[in-house]
Amino acid sequence: MCGICGIFIAGRSDCELRQIVTNMAATLAHRGPDGVGVCGGSGWALGHRRLSIIDLANGFQPMSDERGLTITYNGELYNYRELRCELEALGETFRSQSDTEVVLRAYGRWGEDCLAKFNGMFAFAILSGEGREVFLARDRIGIKPLYYAELPEGGLVFGSEIKAVLASQAVEREADLSLVPYYLVQGYFPREFTPFKNIRQLRPGHWLRLRSGRLKTGCYWCASSRAQETRRVTAEDEAELLHLVRDAVKKQTVAEVPVGVLLSGGIDSGIVAASLAQMGTDLKTFTVSVIDDPAYDEADVAREVARRYGAEHHEVTMKPTQALSIWESLIDHFDQPFGDSSLLNTYLVCKAARSMIKVALSGDGGDEQWGGYGNYRRYAQLIAWRRRLPTGPAILGMRAASKLSSGFQPWLAQRLMFYSGLLSVPTADIYRYLDSQTPLTPLRQLCGERLESFLLSGTVPICRNGASNLDRIMLEDLQVFMVDAVLRKVDMMSMAVGLEVRVPLLDHRIVEKSLQLSWRDKVTTSETKVFIRRLFNKELPKRVIQGKKKGFGVPLNTWFRGPLKEPMSDLLLSRTCRERGVLNPGAVQTIIDDHLSGRAENGKLIFSMISLERWLRRYDH
Repeated sequence: MCGICGIFIAGRSDCELRQIVTNMAATLAHRGPDGVGVCGGSGWALGHRRLSIIDLANGFQPMSDERGLTITYNGELYNYRELRCELEALGETFRSQSDTEVVLRAYGRWGEDCLAKFNGMFAFAILSGEGREVFLARDRIGIKPLYYAELPEGGLVFGSEIKAVLASQAVEREADLSLVPYYLVQGYFPREFTPFKNIRQLRPGHWLRLRSGRLKTGCYWCASSRAQETRRVTAEDEAELLHLVRDAVKKQTVAEVPVGVLLSGGIDSGIVAASLAQMGTDLKTFTVSVIDDPAYDEADVAREVARRYGAEHHEVTMKPTQALSIWESLIDHFDQPFGDSSLLNTYLVCKAARSMIKVALSGDGGDEQWGGYGNYRRYAQLIAWRRRLPTGPAILGMRAASKLSSGFQPWLAQRLMFYSGLLSVPTADIYRYLDSQTPLTPLRQLCGERLESFLLSGTVPICRNGASNLDRIMLEDLQVFMVDAVLRKVDMMSMAVGLEVRVPLLDHRIVEKSLQLSWRDKVTTSETKVFIRRLFNKELPKRVIQGKKKGFGVPLNTWFRGPLKEPMSDLLLSRTCRERGVLNPGAVQTIIDDHLSGRAENGKLIFSMISLERWLRRYDH
């Protein structure tokens, strides 16, 4: 796992571009603390920061071959040994044992068709023709990030993080507010979009080629094409999926450094730990304990899983004082507004793990494939209720009860208003209402005058597209939420401490298999992950199999009424924020007042607004 960067500008000198890329690579030092490499020529330069995992003595980058190809590569190729044998049979010779050289020679032999042969997580750039052409690619699922900007007169700059692209000083730091309304609803920027006007993210399963000053992109893998029709789960499907999970975990333990597991109290990380333990591997596990709020603390369940498999278990305790000391720097590290407060847990557990290991496996990806989120179950319930209930009287009754209870039970009043809203929206909009951060604060009311045109234009996808069944909803979560919220968080927080996190449940073979299976065997009105609980029933403790998902979160609602109250108010109620015109000051004041009084639980939305305002203070000039 590493950090990569590069720049291509015709007519610029080797020396000048090497210095630019040296500066870019310096911003990625946390991603690759084991070494730095820069190379360049007339009109181009590539940079690399190395985190040594495979072939520690060699594998230095950027790496070149006798064809004149040069690569800078971030990631791991889990089938590199098989591909190496295939390439050797075709006459290729190797100078190292690294997967980097396998990627380089595979591209030299097969061109872009090599991508279909890769099993792994990666983002890379390969230069050919002495800088006349560069090819960039990102893994199928989007586990590893890659940002780029097209430059005037046919140039290109790219990097593993936005900060590297900005460090080139070839791109103007111009804010693009068009997707801020989407961000306020969902808490992240989706797909190729960023909050910078000239910077884009290469989408999962895509490649990009710059040739003779012209940019071209293409798609080599798409989840949607694997999910055209679904079927009910059979015993054969369960057996195949079990085999794929075992094989993915086995493949992803390949390393020349210690490997551990990031363990929550949930099913998915438990599956990974169980699979690893059954290989006879010495198991190290790491978890976070949120001691001041049992609703967010799964440490005791994680401890039980670790004991079952004889793991060397380690816990890190998260306290409000820790959050207060690091939350602002972590928010800023993302280079874009990011509204998921579990970045705090993720950072702390990765930091603890990095003190003992270099590679960790996580259970990310299971929820989106197998129906693990509580909102999937709630959606199934609501569809069933709407078929049976006379919605008109139910809506009126809930609204009346909400008004009556607002004076003595504000939490109940809020809940009743939320569910009356759910019964009011069209069926196709139910899930996006469930999934919104702002269901009780109309978006038009929250957005300031500078966002009005983006709301009125109708061109901005404010929420997910309407979906009428859970297969389509889970597919969209897999393609968007998982990539741009979950995986972005894991990558940024793990690489901030130089820890490589691998996600075996997102092996593309598992994803393709899961997309064939109907939601009806994954979610009911009373249970999530139905067939997965059955499949792994004997391998995990009863508390894990029968437990409800808590989510990897922090007690924001409590903290914003306590230790984070002052910094929250200082930022969001400041004159700078009020006069910026991005958020409506009156709506912000109401959101905070309702939260502090207990009339509402607005912690998630407040966190998102804080992240947005901190970003705006750095880049909105």
